[in-house]
Amino acid sequence: MNAVDRVMAVIEFNPDGTIVSANANFSSATGYCLDEIQSRHHRMFADPSYAASDEYRRSGSC
Repeated sequence: MNAVDRVMAVIEFNPDGTIVSANANFSSATGYCLDEIQSRHHRMFADPSYAASDEYRRSGSC
């Protein structure tokens, strides 16, 4: 896991879609620090119109 953490952007979610953690590579790639995203839902990364769609809800992403 240490090797993955060094070379990949990694984000971890709870089963309900809330963000638990993200590594420095994820922060660098997205511009969000962990404090800004932790405990928020992953829909924050989806286009708002898609996040509000039935397709998104059916996908089990909410």
